[in-house]
Amino acid sequence: LHRVDRRQRQMCIRDSLDCHATTIPTNQLVGQLSSWLHRWLVTRRVKNMTISAQAARTREALLVAGRTEFAEHGLAGARTDRIAALAQVNKQRMYAYFGNKEGLFTAVVADALNDLLEIVALPNQGTRTEKVIEYVTSVATYHRQHPELLRLLQWEALELRPGNEIDSERREKYSNKVDSFADAFGLQRSQAAHMLHAIIGLAAWPVAIPQLTQLILGQTLDTALDTAVQW
Repeated sequence: LHRVDRRQRQMCIRDSLDCHATTIPTNQLVGQLSSWLHRWLVTRRVKNMTISAQAARTREALLVAGRTEFAEHGLAGARTDRIAALAQVNKQRMYAYFGNKEGLFTAVVADALNDLLEIVALPNQGTRTEKVIEYVTSVATYHRQHPELLRLLQWEALELRPGNEIDSERREKYSNKVDSFADAFGLQRSQAAHMLHAIIGLAAWPVAIPQLTQLILGQTLDTALDTAVQW
């Protein structure tokens, strides 16, 4: 009971004595106190779980709002007040969860990359050539449907210092991706790393630089993107 504040201790004793009782056997008092304490601990645990769920929702809302804002304006041009307004949370929550605007930007980029890794699976059937075609098509389709990822990566390359240390979790996920790619395509790891990098380039470049894709292929943008992937 020492963990409970004074007012709650008083309420505990009053409730356990049933407010009017004058004499209660010790074992009955202990039982009533234990029962009350159990209810209080359960209530506190539920409250903590509710707070954790709310914190997770707040963090997710900031990541979603940050993705929209950073993709449109980059790191320097993004406004934290716009992010907070879009997320419908207090701006101080952003600093509590991510430290500063750059911390949120880094988390947004990592979150967007995680979506790609989770949604676009490696092919597991067909010849190596068929797998390459399938994977290039899948990655290109994803980028066309989610152009904000490439915009975020371009902003990151432009605005963060070259050689900035990439967080260990992100590095580990892509290291695992190379291992999975090597297994799926039957390659040595060093070969798989270069091949994965080249495939991502084939899939992403037409979407990342659409004006050159359109100019070089001499077609409308949608047709040019289709043609680039088919080629």
